[in-house]
Amino acid sequence: MKNSRNSHLLSSLPRFLEAAKVSRITQRNEIINFSIAGKTISIFAPSERTFTKILGSAFCINEEKVESDIDLVIVESQDTEFMELLNSEDSDGNLLFREYSNEQFVVIDRSWNAIYFLDRSSRLGGVWAADFGKVSLASFITPLRALLSLCIEEQGAELVHAAGIEIDKKGVMLTGPSGSGKSTLALYAALNGHGILGDDAVLVHDGKMKAIYKNAKIEKREKILNVDRHRRISLNGSGITKDILPLVDNKFNFIIESDLRAVVLPFVGNETQWKRMKKLEAIKEFMPQTTKELLGGTNQNIKNLLAIVNNFPFFTLELSEDLAKNLSALKSIAEEV
Repeated sequence: MKNSRNSHLLSSLPRFLEAAKVSRITQRNEIINFSIAGKTISIFAPSERTFTKILGSAFCINEEKVESDIDLVIVESQDTEFMELLNSEDSDGNLLFREYSNEQFVVIDRSWNAIYFLDRSSRLGGVWAADFGKVSLASFITPLRALLSLCIEEQGAELVHAAGIEIDKKGVMLTGPSGSGKSTLALYAALNGHGILGDDAVLVHDGKMKAIYKNAKIEKREKILNVDRHRRISLNGSGITKDILPLVDNKFNFIIESDLRAVVLPFVGNETQWKRMKKLEAIKEFMPQTTKELLGGTNQNIKNLLAIVNNFPFFTLELSEDLAKNLSALKSIAEEV
């Protein structure tokens, strides 16, 4: 939904930016620096909070002392205007979801009552919520996807809801909805010596697949994969079913980038088998999963995703209970490209 500059959500942007400026200076912050698609992002997150520790261990940190291109400030406040904005309606009575122009964005995420905002011209944005203590730690990284996507979309880069692995120097992206088996397949490949770039989100830019997060998630009672000897970061709380599995500390073959050669859409079935997809089929099955994670995305996101479909071969991979056969099929796909 693209709106005029007088739109209701965008008119609130100056208040959010001011709140970010104040929080950046006055609250005790831990600054997390990392690079993505040629931009250096600095996240200002409240110190001594569990989610800040998770964020600090999650991103591929940029150790170089370079000036930030964009500051993202995590703002926690009980501001009445912001809280009312969560349930804003447009003139037709529809709940407002997002509004954006070429330089400005305001996005509402009601799944955990947060608002993302960004002003490219001032190189400032952030996340607002009334109480981060009520946000699921298991999903805290996920909400930042939409914001990071907004920061880089003008670069022609796309943050894709996918796992990334490398087989024989060939990057293979596994994408699909939750429960499709992509994370299990990616981790099994990593446990068998193949490179891994992440199990949940990767960046596609200039023909390459690049890592964003250096952690994976694993079911607390995981029985399919043999990961009991690997160190986990246990997450506790209502509804949390997964722990964090560090990919670097556990000596997986974690890699930063790989030449993307194929996109695979796995799904749980009965017999291990794969086939090449037609472009229209790939568009239909591939694009909704990422745009959903980006809360609908923007027109530029759609263009970037279409470019991926046009530039890379797509395959479906039916997964059986035999993990070794599934990995063998994935190797066959890699050989094909």
